[in-house]
Amino acid sequence: MVQLDKNLVNTLKLKHSARHLERINDIIPFEGKNVFEIGGHNVLRSISLDALKAKKWICCDYISGASGKHYLPETKEYLQEIVIPINKAKEIENIQRIDFAILDGDVVDLQGFDNKFDMSISINTLEHIADLPGMLNTVKRIMIPGGYHISVWGPIWSGHVGHHINSVFDSVHNKYYNMPNHIPFNAWDHLLLSPAEMYHNLLQNCSDQAAREIVRQTYTSERINRIWFDDYVRFFEMSGMEIVQLTEDWIVSPPDSVASALAEKYPYRKNFSTSAATVVLRKKE
Repeated sequence: MVQLDKNLVNTLKLKHSARHLERINDIIPFEGKNVFEIGGHNVLRSISLDALKAKKWICCDYISGASGKHYLPETKEYLQEIVIPINKAKEIENIQRIDFAILDGDVVDLQGFDNKFDMSISINTLEHIADLPGMLNTVKRIMIPGGYHISVWGPIWSGHVGHHINSVFDSVHNKYYNMPNHIPFNAWDHLLLSPAEMYHNLLQNCSDQAAREIVRQTYTSERINRIWFDDYVRFFEMSGMEIVQLTEDWIVSPPDSVASALAEKYPYRKNFSTSAATVVLRKKE
């Protein structure tokens, strides 16, 4: 069992992903493997290659948005790494001496790298993937036969904090709203209320600006895909890969009154309790 150095984890600002990396390593060890990482953790070489002993580690994420904002932590370890646009990634495909790289762009747009990776991983990323079938197709294509993909993800839209509210500042009341614990509305309200109803309720306790931003993040922001847990499972089943393991990691069941309201509004939905999960997929040989 690998335990990552806490000082190194804090330096690289990977506190929230370190335990998931350790857990994934317990499922399928990274040592000696070519690994493809999808999502915004960009586990640098001091952890991916040195501590986890992977042979090669390629990360893929949206590093710079339309505004040009850079999303990598501004530490010297990150700033010394070269970020490669996704449309240039194929140029490094067969350069053996490159054992670590960060790709900037949508994984669905990745060209080349067929059957190059022993495993792929994503940590707290699937809920942000707009084209999940496209991502799964890419994963299947770039992995070797018998390779594994492991995703740990959440919050899931159908769970109690599926809205994924992130860092909304209310300047009038001098408060930050952030999931999972500092949210000015009830669990599952994102499923039960319309945007107008949510906005009306928020104005009782929030500034107008904060209320509008919370409504935007909840219902229209492209940061989350709003995929229900049951639909994730269907996408996995349709991926052409074998589901080796599917674990519901964060389960919060709605109280009876909320469960009844959810059942009435969504009669064909059954799972409102799973807020985070882990899946292990295997490419068939």
